[in-house]
Amino acid sequence: MAERDLFKGLPEFLAVAEAKNFRKAAQGLGVSSVAVGATIRQLEERLSSKLFHRTTRRVELTTAGLLLLDRLRPLTGALEETLEDLQDRRTELGGTLRICVQAMALETVLDPALEIFAARHPGVAVHAESREGRPDLLAEGFDIGIRLGEYIQGDMVAARIPQPISWRVVGTRDYFDRHGRPEVPKDVLAHHCIRRHVPGQEKPYRWEFTTNGRIIELEPPGRLTVASFSTAMRLVGAGLGLGYLTEGMCRSLHASSDIQPVLTGYMPPPNYLYTYFSPANRENRRVRAFVDCIRSLGSAAGL
Repeated sequence: MAERDLFKGLPEFLAVAEAKNFRKAAQGLGVSSVAVGATIRQLEERLSSKLFHRTTRRVELTTAGLLLLDRLRPLTGALEETLEDLQDRRTELGGTLRICVQAMALETVLDPALEIFAARHPGVAVHAESREGRPDLLAEGFDIGIRLGEYIQGDMVAARIPQPISWRVVGTRDYFDRHGRPEVPKDVLAHHCIRRHVPGQEKPYRWEFTTNGRIIELEPPGRLTVASFSTAMRLVGAGLGLGYLTEGMCRSLHASSDIQPVLTGYMPPPNYLYTYFSPANRENRRVRAFVDCIRSLGSAAGL
């Protein structure tokens, strides 16, 4: 069969099979019903098989028609996917994506998401900054943010990242051998703690615990106060004190250090990070592409 004849009549066949009506199929194709009928007859002659049962009231596929339709469906789906891929390549994303991230999301969400995003969209430049509190995305020129829900303004479009954030107090086996283990939350006041400085706040981040059904906050004592979680993780791993870290950070740290959790029965309920952006950026293709990358992380986000 000549290559130019391979697809002849197949668009008309698919249109009639979907519409179950020659006139409606012809309207969809922008031709006359007479032309569609003639093309279908030529296809039937070429295949030596009747494809439709025709009456004045209805059009139904024959056994041969059903077989042809079943064989064509996966092929047309693959063809549509190929054409969409080519269209995406012609309209490859460019420009700059500006991201504002709460510090706790840097290693656990942003880093793995950026690996995926950079590979998928090499034409996009990314500028990411860590900010605490409630930054104004629009006023500060950010396209999208990642932070805990309690810090997101009510007029933002927000989507929760499914993996919960659970906090842990951890130390190395060597540290506990030298200083003992805290048994209740107030015991941390007698320990060396790796404290975290939150920009814009005078005092270090307070550690939260649950006791008797209430949330309590303690200001951890210690001579080492750092701004980044990654630095805190290294200091905890070196046995220099207790750390207040997320479960995901603890898993990363456990790969290189013999860390152990304490006070597990006193930790607060888990909370959640969100991606969020202004409604004005709802159709921003770079924003949508980045959200897709975060969704694709799944359990690999390590939260």
